[in-house]
Amino acid sequence: MRVAKKFTIRSYLPGDERDLVRLFHETYGSFTGPTKVTPARWREMHERGWWNRPSVVEDPESVRILVRRGQVLGYLVFHQRTPKDGHAYLQELCIADAPDCEGLARLLIEDAVRVLRGRGVDTITWMQSPTDPFATGLADDLGFLKLLREPTVFMARVVSLDALLGELAPAFARRLKASEFTNWSGTILFEVDDEQAALKAARGAVTLLAKPPARPTLTVRTDQGTLCRLALGALRAEEAYQQDWLSLRPIRLTLADGTRRALELLDVVFPENRWTLPRAHSW
Repeated sequence: MRVAKKFTIRSYLPGDERDLVRLFHETYGSFTGPTKVTPARWREMHERGWWNRPSVVEDPESVRILVRRGQVLGYLVFHQRTPKDGHAYLQELCIADAPDCEGLARLLIEDAVRVLRGRGVDTITWMQSPTDPFATGLADDLGFLKLLREPTVFMARVVSLDALLGELAPAFARRLKASEFTNWSGTILFEVDDEQAALKAARGAVTLLAKPPARPTLTVRTDQGTLCRLALGALRAEEAYQQDWLSLRPIRLTLADGTRRALELLDVVFPENRWTLPRAHSW
């Protein structure tokens, strides 16, 4: 794993948020679609502090930024509640798509560990998905030990099915456009527990319908928990179908082998995302 020379790693400086948000969108944008993360929003969140951590104004060293030839190629945010806290977390790692991105990630983590050790921190936790082979392999190489204890549980609930699908509609349109379903048009009715909501795809756009259609192209019946996992990228539609957590009624899906193609369509709009934490493991 070779890393090109002439790089520096430094602490956050005012104005860096523009590059950090750009990297975030380049890394996660294909999954999240349009997001509300803007430089102003990033600065607002980090200047006031969040999750019981000091603000970036109080602790600019907690945001490590890797620069090469004047270009920001990666950043890492660590979380230390107080200067005397002996336990810290590697909170967020984002690397540009470069040939040596794995080496750059290693450099950022090694730098954060060095800074934290200098502060007297003796325990560093890196939370990650066990399904991410790069992250787990890097954790092993850097000497992190896997904690075989009860995993962390992240709770999620859909408060409004209409609101959720309305927010996701632009992302669905982007995903369809980038797939073999780019010209697909039709309606998808979601029946989740006691709620119903429907989306319409036509001419490259996906919109929320004011009321469920009488004869949808595809009906998806599932429960709250399964929908949350699909939306977070922690579960594929095919697996949910095989486990009988999701049922389909492809009434008018104008494609061969309706059920199989319906699952392929759902895998496009709900792509698996290896960066989520279906069961968060600590290292």
